[in-house]
Amino acid sequence: MDKKIGIMSMQRIINYGSFLQAYGLKKMIESISKSEVEFVDYKFGIDITDRLKKAQTRTESVMHKVLKNRTPWNYLKKMQFFKEIERRLIQDLKAMGVDELNYDCMVDTLVIGSDEVFNCLQPYPVGYSKQLFGDGYEGDKLVSYAASFGSTRYEDLIETGIVQEIKIMLSKFAAISVRDENSAHIVKQLLGYDPEIHMDPVLMYDFAQEIAEYKINEKDYIILLPLDEKGENEDGEVWIYGYKEDESDPNAEPELFFIEDEDEYDAVSDAFDEYLDQVEFDELIDESSKGSR
Repeated sequence: MDKKIGIMSMQRIINYGSFLQAYGLKKMIESISKSEVEFVDYKFGIDITDRLKKAQTRTESVMHKVLKNRTPWNYLKKMQFFKEIERRLIQDLKAMGVDELNYDCMVDTLVIGSDEVFNCLQPYPVGYSKQLFGDGYEGDKLVSYAASFGSTRYEDLIETGIVQEIKIMLSKFAAISVRDENSAHIVKQLLGYDPEIHMDPVLMYDFAQEIAEYKINEKDYIILLPLDEKGENEDGEVWIYGYKEDESDPNAEPELFFIEDEDEYDAVSDAFDEYLDQVEFDELIDESSKGSR
């Protein structure tokens, strides 16, 4: 039995998808092993995307179009919203055991994955980190689980001159598991065999216990928009209150009350921001649909 198992994933990326993958994989391993499981950090690599003859282009997403149509005030509000998401995610990471940086690879088995850990042609902050290919690991067993090369193609590895280096590093893995056909194709081209294709931990782990522990707030709230003498709201300020109706008397005036709990207030404010974002998104889609007719 392994004394200690390490997971090298994208656990520090400020993204709940990456968080859930890392968390799900850790819980899955703990469910089938009595070994201690911990996260291991990697050091960022260099950005080598400039070696590609044809620069990687990305189609402008709907979200980018939405951002373009924002007022400066709305944009600042959106940035503040993401800062709050980042703060909460960092708290969740600490609860998961991801706090102080841990570059200690003294584990009996190192699992690299899931997520786009093999996507070596991505810009800062990750870049081309050789540690994500097991470079420097001197333990007993090196494996990957549901790893992905992301948008990187086999031809890109040749064009950037790292194909042989990647081949050598991957050849040291005791077992390789990927999550998509592109990654499987690259491994087959490099090592001559078909790797296992496994589902992402987010889909494998059911999160039943976590969902059961989560208590939904069923209170009602109301958002008031204060207007000046001209009937305008130039500063974008809104007032948020708790809202309660008397179910026994439908004719009674509703009761408004201050939200004293800071976390509750922040949650309501975030939900309102998300609602506004969805309204803007829907309006943009409607305008695009009209323009294409």
